[in-house]
Amino acid sequence: MARMIPKQCPPETASAAERHLFTALEKGLDSTYTVIHSLPWLDRSRRFLQEGECDFLLLHPDKGLLAIETKTGEPRYDGPTKNWLNERGKRIDDPFLQAQSSAHVLDRLLQERVQAWKKTRPRIAHAVVFPHAEKTIGSFPLHVTPEILLLRPDLDRIQAHVERILTERAGTPHALLSPEAFQDVVRHLLPIFQVASTLSLQLEDQQAGLVRLTRSQSEVLRYVTRNRRLIVQGCAGSGKTMLAMEAAVRMRQEGARVLFLCFNIPLASEVQRSLQARGAKGIDVFYFHALCTQVLRETGRTFKAPENATQEFWDTVPPSLLDEVVGSTSRRYDAILVDEGQDFAGLWWIPIEKLLADAARGYLYIFLDPNQNIFNRDQGLPFTEPIVHLPFNCRNTVQIARLVHKLGNIQAESPEFAVEGRPPVLREVRTDDEEREEIRKLLHELVQNQGLQSRQITLLGFHRFPHSLFARQPELGRFRIIDSVSPGGHGEVNYATLYRFKGLEADCVIVTGVGADSDRPGQPVGRRHLYVTCSRARLLLTVFHRPGALQSLL
Repeated sequence: MARMIPKQCPPETASAAERHLFTALEKGLDSTYTVIHSLPWLDRSRRFLQEGECDFLLLHPDKGLLAIETKTGEPRYDGPTKNWLNERGKRIDDPFLQAQSSAHVLDRLLQERVQAWKKTRPRIAHAVVFPHAEKTIGSFPLHVTPEILLLRPDLDRIQAHVERILTERAGTPHALLSPEAFQDVVRHLLPIFQVASTLSLQLEDQQAGLVRLTRSQSEVLRYVTRNRRLIVQGCAGSGKTMLAMEAAVRMRQEGARVLFLCFNIPLASEVQRSLQARGAKGIDVFYFHALCTQVLRETGRTFKAPENATQEFWDTVPPSLLDEVVGSTSRRYDAILVDEGQDFAGLWWIPIEKLLADAARGYLYIFLDPNQNIFNRDQGLPFTEPIVHLPFNCRNTVQIARLVHKLGNIQAESPEFAVEGRPPVLREVRTDDEEREEIRKLLHELVQNQGLQSRQITLLGFHRFPHSLFARQPELGRFRIIDSVSPGGHGEVNYATLYRFKGLEADCVIVTGVGADSDRPGQPVGRRHLYVTCSRARLLLTVFHRPGALQSLL
Protein backbone atom coordinates (compact mmCIF):
# COMPACT_ATOMS: atom_id res chain seq x y z
CA MET A 1 0.00 0.00 0.00
CA ALA A 2 1.15 3.52 -0.78
CA ARG A 3 2.12 6.02 1.89
CA MET A 4 -0.87 8.39 1.85
CA ILE A 5 -0.73 11.97 3.15
CA PRO A 6 -3.07 12.38 4.92
CA LYS A 7 -3.46 8.77 6.00
CA GLN A 8 -7.19 8.83 5.37
CA CYS A 9 -9.31 10.75 2.90
CA PRO A 10 -10.67 13.74 4.86
CA PRO A 11 -14.39 13.28 5.55
CA GLU A 12 -15.05 16.84 4.35
CA THR A 13 -13.83 15.96 0.83
CA ALA A 14 -16.82 16.85 -1.36
CA SER A 15 -15.58 15.34 -4.63
CA ALA A 16 -16.73 11.75 -5.15
CA ALA A 17 -13.97 11.38 -7.76
CA GLU A 18 -11.27 12.31 -5.21
CA ARG A 19 -12.68 9.90 -2.63
CA HIS A 20 -12.76 7.09 -5.21
CA LEU A 21 -9.25 7.80 -6.51
CA PHE A 22 -7.82 8.10 -2.97
CA THR A 23 -8.79 4.50 -2.26
CA ALA A 24 -7.55 3.28 -5.66
CA LEU A 25 -4.12 4.87 -5.21
CA GLU A 26 -3.77 3.69 -1.62
CA LYS A 27 -4.48 0.06 -2.52
CA GLY A 28 -3.07 0.00 -6.04
CA LEU A 29 0.40 1.49 -5.44
CA ASP A 30 3.14 -0.21 -3.45
CA SER A 31 4.91 1.25 -0.43
CA THR A 32 7.65 2.91 -2.49
CA TYR A 33 5.16 5.60 -3.54
CA THR A 34 4.21 8.65 -1.49
CA VAL A 35 0.87 10.24 -2.41
CA ILE A 36 -0.10 13.74 -1.27
CA HIS A 37 -3.79 14.52 -1.56
CA SER A 38 -4.97 18.10 -2.21
CA LEU A 39 -1.75 20.13 -2.36
CA PRO A 40 -2.31 23.88 -2.97
CA TRP A 41 0.42 26.04 -4.55
CA LEU A 42 1.20 29.60 -5.64
CA ASP A 43 3.21 30.51 -8.73
CA ARG A 44 5.07 33.83 -8.48
CA SER A 45 7.09 33.37 -11.68
CA ARG A 46 4.51 35.05 -13.87
CA ARG A 47 3.46 38.68 -14.12
CA PHE A 48 0.41 38.01 -11.98
CA LEU A 49 0.27 35.64 -9.03
CA GLN A 50 -1.26 32.31 -10.07
CA GLU A 51 -2.80 29.90 -7.60
CA GLY A 52 -3.71 26.29 -8.05
CA GLU A 53 -4.17 22.94 -6.37
CA CYS A 54 -2.93 19.48 -7.25
CA ASP A 55 -5.58 16.88 -6.52
CA PHE A 56 -2.98 14.12 -6.12
CA LEU A 57 0.79 14.35 -6.25
CA LEU A 58 2.62 11.04 -6.65
CA LEU A 59 6.30 10.93 -5.65
CA HIS A 60 8.80 8.11 -6.14
CA PRO A 61 12.53 8.21 -5.29
CA ASP A 62 13.49 6.59 -8.62
CA LYS A 63 10.63 7.26 -11.01
CA GLY A 64 9.89 10.95 -10.30
CA LEU A 65 6.77 13.09 -9.93
CA LEU A 66 3.27 12.70 -11.32
CA ALA A 67 0.54 15.34 -10.86
CA ILE A 68 -3.02 14.01 -11.23
CA GLU A 69 -6.24 15.96 -11.67
CA THR A 70 -9.55 14.15 -11.26
CA LYS A 71 -13.14 15.07 -12.12
CA THR A 72 -16.49 13.59 -11.09
CA GLY A 73 -19.03 12.33 -13.65
CA GLU A 74 -18.64 12.38 -17.45
CA PRO A 75 -17.02 15.68 -18.53
CA ARG A 76 -16.77 16.56 -22.24
CA TYR A 77 -14.66 18.89 -24.37
CA ASP A 78 -16.32 21.32 -26.83
CA GLY A 79 -13.76 22.02 -29.57
CA PRO A 80 -15.37 25.09 -31.22
CA THR A 81 -15.46 26.98 -27.92
CA LYS A 82 -12.38 25.23 -26.42
CA ASN A 83 -14.33 24.69 -23.20
CA TRP A 84 -14.64 21.73 -20.86
CA LEU A 85 -18.19 21.15 -19.61
CA ASN A 86 -19.64 18.96 -16.87
CA GLU A 87 -22.70 16.72 -17.21
CA ARG A 88 -25.01 19.72 -16.66
CA GLY A 89 -23.30 21.73 -19.37
CA LYS A 90 -21.57 24.07 -16.94
CA ARG A 91 -18.08 25.24 -17.85
CA ILE A 92 -15.24 23.78 -15.77
CA ASP A 93 -11.48 24.32 -15.77
CA ASP A 94 -9.46 22.27 -18.24
CA PRO A 95 -8.30 19.30 -16.11
CA PHE A 96 -5.30 18.55 -18.35
CA LEU A 97 -3.98 22.11 -18.13
CA GLN A 98 -4.57 22.05 -14.38
CA ALA A 99 -2.52 18.87 -13.99
CA GLN A 100 0.18 20.19 -16.34
CA SER A 101 0.48 23.47 -14.39
CA SER A 102 0.74 21.61 -11.09
CA ALA A 103 3.50 19.36 -12.41
CA HIS A 104 5.61 22.23 -13.78
CA VAL A 105 5.10 24.61 -10.85
CA LEU A 106 5.85 21.99 -8.20
CA ASP A 107 8.91 20.81 -10.12
CA ARG A 108 10.25 24.35 -10.36
CA LEU A 109 9.63 25.00 -6.65
CA LEU A 110 11.48 21.82 -5.74
CA GLN A 111 14.41 22.80 -7.95
CA GLU A 112 14.58 26.13 -6.11
CA ARG A 113 14.42 24.63 -2.63
CA VAL A 114 15.92 21.12 -2.75
CA GLN A 115 19.46 20.85 -4.09
CA ALA A 116 19.21 17.09 -4.67
CA TRP A 117 16.09 17.53 -6.82
CA LYS A 118 17.79 20.17 -8.95
CA LYS A 119 20.88 18.01 -9.35
CA THR A 120 19.16 14.78 -10.37
CA ARG A 121 16.27 16.33 -12.42
CA PRO A 122 13.78 13.45 -11.94
CA ARG A 123 11.04 12.79 -14.44
CA ILE A 124 7.87 14.86 -14.13
CA ALA A 125 4.53 14.12 -15.71
CA HIS A 126 0.85 14.83 -15.43
CA ALA A 127 -2.33 12.82 -15.91
CA VAL A 128 -6.12 13.10 -15.59
CA VAL A 129 -8.41 10.48 -14.06
CA PHE A 130 -12.15 10.22 -14.66
CA PRO A 131 -13.01 7.41 -12.19
CA HIS A 132 -16.72 7.36 -13.15
CA ALA A 133 -16.23 7.04 -16.93
CA GLU A 134 -15.53 3.80 -18.82
CA LYS A 135 -14.78 4.86 -22.42
CA THR A 136 -14.01 7.84 -24.70
CA ILE A 137 -16.10 9.14 -27.61
CA GLY A 138 -14.73 11.33 -30.42
CA SER A 139 -11.23 12.70 -31.04
CA PHE A 140 -8.78 13.81 -28.37
CA PRO A 141 -7.94 17.52 -28.08
CA LEU A 142 -4.45 18.35 -29.36
CA HIS A 143 -3.05 18.71 -25.84
CA VAL A 144 -4.41 15.35 -24.69
CA THR A 145 -3.09 11.86 -25.43
CA PRO A 146 -4.69 8.55 -24.49
CA GLU A 147 -1.66 7.68 -22.33
CA ILE A 148 -2.31 10.47 -19.80
CA LEU A 149 -6.06 9.82 -19.49
CA LEU A 150 -7.16 7.12 -17.07
CA LEU A 151 -10.74 5.83 -16.76
CA ARG A 152 -12.46 3.54 -14.28
CA PRO A 153 -11.19 0.25 -15.82
CA ASP A 154 -7.60 1.54 -15.57
CA LEU A 155 -7.79 1.88 -11.80
CA ASP A 156 -7.47 -1.89 -11.36
CA ARG A 157 -3.88 -1.64 -12.71
CA ILE A 158 -3.11 1.90 -11.53
CA GLN A 159 0.60 1.29 -10.74
CA ALA A 160 1.34 -0.07 -14.21
CA HIS A 161 -0.31 2.97 -15.83
CA VAL A 162 1.52 5.39 -13.54
CA GLU A 163 4.90 3.80 -14.32
CA ARG A 164 4.14 3.83 -18.05
CA ILE A 165 3.30 7.53 -17.96
CA LEU A 166 6.49 8.38 -16.07
CA THR A 167 8.68 6.15 -18.28
CA GLU A 168 7.54 7.98 -21.41
CA ARG A 169 8.50 11.37 -19.98
CA ALA A 170 11.85 13.07 -20.42
CA GLY A 171 14.20 13.10 -17.46
CA THR A 172 16.86 11.06 -15.75
CA PRO A 173 15.91 7.37 -16.17
CA HIS A 174 16.72 6.72 -12.54
CA ALA A 175 16.68 9.82 -10.37
CA LEU A 176 18.20 7.84 -7.50
CA LEU A 177 17.15 10.23 -4.77
CA SER A 178 18.60 9.02 -1.49
CA PRO A 179 16.15 8.29 1.33
CA GLU A 180 17.33 11.49 3.06
CA ALA A 181 16.91 13.58 -0.10
CA PHE A 182 13.47 12.07 -0.76
CA GLN A 183 12.34 12.92 2.76
CA ASP A 184 13.71 16.43 2.22
CA VAL A 185 11.47 16.73 -0.86
CA VAL A 186 8.42 15.73 1.17
CA ARG A 187 9.35 18.13 4.01
CA HIS A 188 9.58 21.07 1.59
CA LEU A 189 6.22 20.21 0.05
CA LEU A 190 4.63 19.76 3.48
CA PRO A 191 6.60 21.97 5.88
CA ILE A 192 5.70 22.56 9.50
CA PHE A 193 4.51 26.13 9.78
CA GLN A 194 3.13 28.34 12.50
CA VAL A 195 2.84 32.03 13.25
CA ALA A 196 4.45 33.29 16.43
CA SER A 197 5.20 36.59 18.07
CA THR A 198 8.74 37.56 18.98
CA LEU A 199 9.64 37.68 22.63
CA SER A 200 9.81 41.45 22.29
CA LEU A 201 6.12 41.64 21.33
CA GLN A 202 5.17 39.24 24.11
CA LEU A 203 6.96 41.44 26.62
CA GLU A 204 5.09 44.51 25.37
CA ASP A 205 1.79 42.75 26.10
CA GLN A 206 3.01 41.57 29.51
CA GLN A 207 4.32 45.01 30.42
CA ALA A 208 0.90 46.53 29.75
CA GLY A 209 -0.59 44.07 32.24
CA LEU A 210 1.97 44.85 34.92
CA VAL A 211 1.49 48.61 34.56
CA ARG A 212 -2.23 48.10 35.10
CA LEU A 213 -1.53 46.13 38.28
CA THR A 214 0.87 48.76 39.59
CA ARG A 215 -1.69 51.48 39.10
CA SER A 216 -4.30 49.44 40.89
CA GLN A 217 -2.15 49.56 44.03
CA SER A 218 -2.52 53.35 44.15
CA GLU A 219 -6.08 52.78 45.32
CA VAL A 220 -4.54 52.02 48.72
CA LEU A 221 -3.92 55.75 49.08
CA ARG A 222 -7.61 56.42 49.48
CA TYR A 223 -7.47 54.68 52.84
CA VAL A 224 -4.16 55.91 54.22
CA THR A 225 -4.01 59.70 53.76
CA ARG A 226 -6.09 60.13 56.92
CA ASN A 227 -3.04 59.02 58.98
CA ARG A 228 -0.28 61.47 59.96
CA ARG A 229 2.15 58.66 60.62
CA LEU A 230 2.13 55.51 58.54
CA ILE A 231 4.31 52.52 57.70
CA VAL A 232 3.61 50.98 54.30
CA GLN A 233 5.10 47.50 54.19
CA GLY A 234 5.27 45.25 51.17
CA CYS A 235 7.49 42.73 49.44
CA ALA A 236 9.81 43.60 46.58
CA GLY A 237 7.67 44.54 43.63
CA SER A 238 4.57 45.46 45.61
CA GLY A 239 4.57 49.02 44.26
CA LYS A 240 5.97 50.87 47.27
CA THR A 241 7.98 53.42 45.26
CA MET A 242 5.07 54.00 42.89
CA LEU A 243 2.75 54.59 45.84
CA ALA A 244 5.22 56.91 47.55
CA MET A 245 5.51 59.03 44.40
CA GLU A 246 1.73 59.09 43.97
CA ALA A 247 1.28 60.20 47.57
CA ALA A 248 3.91 62.91 47.10
CA VAL A 249 2.19 64.23 43.99
CA ARG A 250 -1.25 64.32 45.63
CA MET A 251 0.05 66.09 48.71
CA ARG A 252 1.90 68.64 46.60
CA GLN A 253 -1.25 69.29 44.57
CA GLU A 254 -2.99 70.15 47.85
CA GLY A 255 -0.32 72.75 48.59
CA ALA A 256 1.93 70.80 50.95
CA ARG A 257 5.71 71.21 50.99
CA VAL A 258 6.90 67.68 50.23
CA LEU A 259 10.22 65.87 50.71
CA PHE A 260 10.82 62.49 49.05
CA LEU A 261 13.73 60.60 50.66
CA CYS A 262 15.38 57.30 49.75
CA PHE A 263 18.71 55.60 50.37
CA ASN A 264 19.96 54.68 46.90
CA ILE A 265 21.49 57.34 44.62
CA PRO A 266 20.20 55.83 41.34
CA LEU A 267 16.70 55.46 42.80
CA ALA A 268 16.65 59.15 43.76
CA SER A 269 17.61 60.03 40.17
CA GLU A 270 14.92 57.75 38.76
CA VAL A 271 12.24 59.20 41.06
CA GLN A 272 13.26 62.73 40.08
CA ARG A 273 13.08 61.80 36.40
CA SER A 274 9.68 60.11 36.79
CA LEU A 275 8.18 63.07 38.65
CA GLN A 276 9.47 65.49 36.03
CA ALA A 277 8.09 63.29 33.25
CA ARG A 278 4.60 63.54 34.72
CA GLY A 279 4.91 67.29 35.23
CA ALA A 280 5.06 67.19 39.03
CA LYS A 281 6.90 70.26 40.32
CA GLY A 282 7.98 71.51 43.73
CA ILE A 283 8.79 68.12 45.27
CA ASP A 284 12.28 67.89 46.79
CA VAL A 285 13.90 64.53 46.06
CA PHE A 286 17.09 63.46 47.86
CA TYR A 287 18.92 60.34 48.83
CA PHE A 288 19.64 60.67 52.52
CA HIS A 289 23.33 61.58 52.40
CA ALA A 290 22.69 64.17 49.67
CA LEU A 291 20.12 65.78 51.99
CA CYS A 292 22.75 65.90 54.74
CA THR A 293 25.24 67.55 52.37
CA GLN A 294 22.66 70.07 51.12
CA VAL A 295 21.51 71.19 54.59
CA LEU A 296 25.09 71.44 55.85
CA ARG A 297 25.97 73.62 52.87
CA GLU A 298 22.92 75.86 53.46
CA THR A 299 24.01 76.42 57.04
CA GLY A 300 27.64 77.10 56.17
CA ARG A 301 28.94 73.70 57.22
CA THR A 302 30.64 71.00 55.19
CA PHE A 303 32.18 67.64 55.84
CA LYS A 304 34.67 65.53 53.96
CA ALA A 305 34.46 61.78 53.99
CA PRO A 306 37.79 60.00 54.51
CA GLU A 307 39.12 57.69 51.83
CA ASN A 308 37.62 54.21 52.12
CA ALA A 309 35.02 55.48 54.57
CA THR A 310 33.35 52.62 56.40
CA GLN A 311 29.64 51.93 56.67
CA GLU A 312 29.85 52.98 60.31
CA PHE A 313 31.08 56.42 59.21
CA TRP A 314 28.19 56.90 56.79
CA ASP A 315 25.69 55.57 59.33
CA THR A 316 26.74 57.99 62.08
CA VAL A 317 28.73 61.06 61.05
CA PRO A 318 26.53 62.69 58.34
CA PRO A 319 23.25 62.23 60.29
CA SER A 320 24.89 63.56 63.48
CA LEU A 321 26.10 66.67 61.62
CA LEU A 322 22.64 67.09 60.12
CA ASP A 323 21.07 66.92 63.57
CA GLU A 324 23.44 69.64 64.79
CA VAL A 325 22.44 72.15 62.09
CA VAL A 326 18.83 71.25 61.35
CA GLY A 327 17.61 73.88 63.81
CA SER A 328 19.49 76.56 61.88
CA THR A 329 17.93 75.90 58.49
CA SER A 330 14.66 77.29 57.19
CA ARG A 331 14.08 74.10 55.19
CA ARG A 332 10.84 72.61 56.53
CA TYR A 333 8.24 70.27 55.10
CA ASP A 334 4.57 69.47 55.62
CA ALA A 335 5.06 65.90 54.44
CA ILE A 336 8.08 63.60 54.29
CA LEU A 337 7.88 60.32 52.42
CA VAL A 338 10.73 57.85 52.94
CA ASP A 339 11.22 55.02 50.46
CA GLU A 340 13.63 52.12 51.21
CA GLY A 341 12.94 52.71 54.92
CA GLN A 342 14.61 49.40 55.84
CA ASP A 343 17.96 50.91 54.73
CA PHE A 344 17.75 53.85 57.17
CA ALA A 345 19.63 53.56 60.46
CA GLY A 346 17.82 54.45 63.67
CA LEU A 347 19.96 57.57 64.21
CA TRP A 348 18.74 59.09 60.94
CA TRP A 349 15.12 59.46 61.99
CA ILE A 350 15.93 62.12 64.59
CA PRO A 351 16.91 64.91 62.14
CA ILE A 352 14.35 63.69 59.61
CA GLU A 353 11.48 64.31 62.03
CA LYS A 354 12.93 67.73 62.91
CA LEU A 355 12.50 68.74 59.24
CA LEU A 356 8.71 68.64 59.68
CA ALA A 357 7.25 72.14 59.97
CA ASP A 358 4.68 70.90 62.48
CA ALA A 359 5.66 67.74 64.34
CA ALA A 360 2.08 67.07 65.39
CA ARG A 361 0.30 67.80 62.11
CA GLY A 362 2.99 66.90 59.58
CA TYR A 363 2.92 63.67 57.59
CA LEU A 364 5.69 61.08 57.84
CA TYR A 365 5.22 57.99 55.71
CA ILE A 366 7.79 55.17 55.67
CA PHE A 367 7.76 52.61 52.85
CA LEU A 368 9.81 49.49 53.55
CA ASP A 369 10.43 45.79 53.07
CA PRO A 370 12.24 44.16 56.04
CA ASN A 371 13.49 41.37 53.79
CA GLN A 372 15.53 43.87 51.77
CA ASN A 373 17.65 45.00 54.73
CA ILE A 374 20.86 43.73 53.12
CA PHE A 375 22.99 46.27 55.03
CA ASN A 376 21.87 44.77 58.35
CA ARG A 377 21.20 48.17 59.93
CA ASP A 378 19.36 48.57 63.19
CA GLN A 379 16.33 50.38 61.78
CA GLY A 380 15.02 51.88 65.03
CA LEU A 381 11.87 53.22 63.38
CA PRO A 382 10.40 56.35 65.05
CA PHE A 383 7.02 54.60 65.33
CA THR A 384 5.73 51.10 64.73
CA GLU A 385 2.08 51.68 63.81
CA PRO A 386 -0.21 52.11 62.04
CA ILE A 387 0.95 49.71 59.34
CA VAL A 388 -0.69 49.01 56.01
CA HIS A 389 0.41 45.91 54.13
CA LEU A 390 0.60 45.63 50.34
CA PRO A 391 -0.45 42.04 49.62
CA PHE A 392 0.28 41.83 45.89
CA ASN A 393 3.48 41.58 43.88
CA CYS A 394 2.74 43.79 40.90
CA ARG A 395 6.23 44.07 39.39
CA ASN A 396 7.14 40.49 38.56
CA THR A 397 5.35 38.03 36.35
CA VAL A 398 3.72 35.15 38.21
CA GLN A 399 6.56 32.79 37.29
CA ILE A 400 9.28 35.14 38.56
CA ALA A 401 7.23 36.04 41.65
CA ARG A 402 7.11 32.39 42.71
CA LEU A 403 10.91 32.27 42.87
CA VAL A 404 11.17 35.69 44.54
CA HIS A 405 8.63 34.79 47.23
CA LYS A 406 10.41 31.51 47.89
CA LEU A 407 13.75 33.29 48.31
CA GLY A 408 12.16 35.86 50.62
CA ASN A 409 10.18 33.24 52.53
CA ILE A 410 7.12 35.45 52.18
CA GLN A 411 3.46 34.85 51.45
CA ALA A 412 2.87 37.68 48.98
CA GLU A 413 0.35 37.00 46.24
CA SER A 414 0.05 37.56 42.52
CA PRO A 415 -3.43 38.74 41.53
CA GLU A 416 -5.53 36.29 39.57
CA PHE A 417 -5.28 38.50 36.49
CA ALA A 418 -1.49 38.85 36.74
CA VAL A 419 0.77 38.05 33.79
CA GLU A 420 2.00 34.44 33.86
CA GLY A 421 5.20 35.03 31.88
CA ARG A 422 8.12 32.68 31.33
CA PRO A 423 9.69 30.68 34.15
CA PRO A 424 13.05 31.91 35.47
CA VAL A 425 16.07 30.09 34.07
CA LEU A 426 18.67 28.80 36.55
CA ARG A 427 21.77 27.94 34.53
CA GLU A 428 24.80 26.21 35.99
CA VAL A 429 28.26 27.23 34.79
CA ARG A 430 31.60 26.00 36.08
CA THR A 431 34.08 28.72 35.12
CA ASP A 432 34.22 32.45 34.40
CA ASP A 433 34.96 31.75 30.74
CA GLU A 434 31.97 29.44 30.43
CA GLU A 435 29.74 32.02 32.09
CA ARG A 436 30.93 34.79 29.75
CA GLU A 437 30.25 32.61 26.72
CA GLU A 438 26.78 31.59 27.93
CA ILE A 439 25.89 35.24 28.62
CA ARG A 440 27.12 36.18 25.14
CA LYS A 441 24.88 33.54 23.55
CA LEU A 442 21.93 34.62 25.69
CA LEU A 443 22.34 38.28 24.70
CA HIS A 444 22.55 37.29 21.04
CA GLU A 445 19.36 35.24 21.32
CA LEU A 446 17.42 37.96 23.14
CA VAL A 447 18.46 40.85 20.90
CA GLN A 448 19.15 39.32 17.48
CA ASN A 449 16.51 36.60 17.43
CA GLN A 450 13.84 37.72 19.90
CA GLY A 451 13.76 41.45 19.13
CA LEU A 452 14.64 42.88 22.54
CA GLN A 453 16.69 46.05 22.73
CA SER A 454 19.91 46.00 24.70
CA ARG A 455 18.58 48.81 26.92
CA GLN A 456 15.87 46.41 28.19
CA ILE A 457 18.51 44.10 29.67
CA THR A 458 20.46 44.57 32.88
CA LEU A 459 23.28 42.40 34.20
CA LEU A 460 23.24 42.27 38.01
CA GLY A 461 26.11 40.89 40.07
CA PHE A 462 27.61 40.79 43.53
CA HIS A 463 31.03 42.08 42.44
CA ARG A 464 31.88 45.67 41.69
CA PHE A 465 32.55 46.13 38.00
CA PRO A 466 36.38 46.22 38.36
CA HIS A 467 36.16 42.74 39.92
CA SER A 468 33.46 41.38 37.61
CA LEU A 469 33.71 38.99 34.67
CA PHE A 470 33.61 41.95 32.30
CA ALA A 471 36.27 44.29 33.68
CA ARG A 472 39.22 43.19 31.55
CA GLN A 473 37.20 42.39 28.45
CA PRO A 474 33.84 44.21 28.40
CA GLU A 475 33.07 43.09 24.83
CA LEU A 476 30.84 40.05 24.46
CA GLY A 477 30.52 39.40 20.74
CA ARG A 478 28.75 42.43 19.30
CA PHE A 479 27.77 43.69 22.77
CA ARG A 480 29.68 45.87 25.21
CA ILE A 481 29.09 45.64 28.96
CA ILE A 482 29.14 49.04 30.68
CA ASP A 483 29.39 49.96 34.36
CA SER A 484 26.09 51.79 34.78
CA VAL A 485 22.68 51.52 36.38
CA SER A 486 21.15 53.25 33.36
CA PRO A 487 20.70 51.76 29.89
CA GLY A 488 23.47 52.61 27.44
CA GLY A 489 23.47 53.15 23.72
CA HIS A 490 23.01 50.71 20.88
CA GLY A 491 24.71 47.40 21.63
CA GLU A 492 25.55 48.38 25.21
CA VAL A 493 24.26 46.37 28.18
CA ASN A 494 24.50 47.91 31.63
CA TYR A 495 26.02 46.10 34.59
CA ALA A 496 25.38 46.99 38.25
CA THR A 497 25.60 45.44 41.67
CA LEU A 498 22.43 44.73 43.58
CA TYR A 499 23.47 47.45 46.05
CA ARG A 500 23.41 50.13 43.33
CA PHE A 501 20.32 48.73 41.64
CA LYS A 502 18.14 48.47 44.75
CA GLY A 503 14.76 50.05 44.14
CA LEU A 504 15.16 49.88 40.35
CA GLU A 505 13.87 47.35 37.86
CA ALA A 506 14.44 46.11 34.32
CA ASP A 507 12.44 44.13 31.75
CA CYS A 508 15.12 41.45 31.59
CA VAL A 509 17.61 40.72 34.37
CA ILE A 510 20.60 38.42 34.04
CA VAL A 511 22.09 37.57 37.44
CA THR A 512 25.77 36.75 37.23
CA GLY A 513 28.43 35.50 39.62
CA VAL A 514 26.32 33.49 42.08
CA GLY A 515 28.79 31.29 43.92
CA ALA A 516 31.87 32.81 42.30
CA ASP A 517 34.68 34.29 44.40
CA SER A 518 33.50 37.57 45.90
CA ASP A 519 35.42 40.80 46.39
CA ARG A 520 33.43 41.34 49.62
CA PRO A 521 35.17 39.02 52.11
CA GLY A 522 32.93 37.77 54.86
CA GLN A 523 29.75 38.70 52.97
CA PRO A 524 28.82 35.70 50.84
CA VAL A 525 25.75 35.82 48.67
CA GLY A 526 22.79 34.79 50.78
CA ARG A 527 19.11 34.19 50.28
CA ARG A 528 18.27 37.83 51.07
CA HIS A 529 20.76 39.12 48.49
CA LEU A 530 19.34 36.82 45.83
CA TYR A 531 15.79 37.81 46.80
CA VAL A 532 16.57 41.48 46.22
CA THR A 533 18.45 40.80 42.98
CA CYS A 534 15.90 38.49 41.34
CA SER A 535 13.01 40.75 42.27
CA ARG A 536 14.43 43.46 39.97
CA ALA A 537 13.27 41.48 36.90
CA ARG A 538 9.89 42.48 35.55
CA LEU A 539 9.48 40.00 32.71
CA LEU A 540 12.52 37.76 32.17
CA LEU A 541 15.03 36.36 34.63
CA THR A 542 18.13 34.19 34.14
CA VAL A 543 20.45 33.28 37.02
CA PHE A 544 23.96 31.97 36.30
CA HIS A 545 25.44 30.07 39.22
CA ARG A 546 28.30 27.77 40.13
CA PRO A 547 27.59 24.09 40.93
CA GLY A 548 25.89 23.75 44.30
CA ALA A 549 25.61 27.50 44.88
CA LEU A 550 21.81 27.45 45.01
CA GLN A 551 21.31 24.28 47.03
CA SER A 552 21.18 26.08 50.37
CA LEU A 553 19.18 29.01 48.99
CA LEU A 554 16.26 27.27 47.29
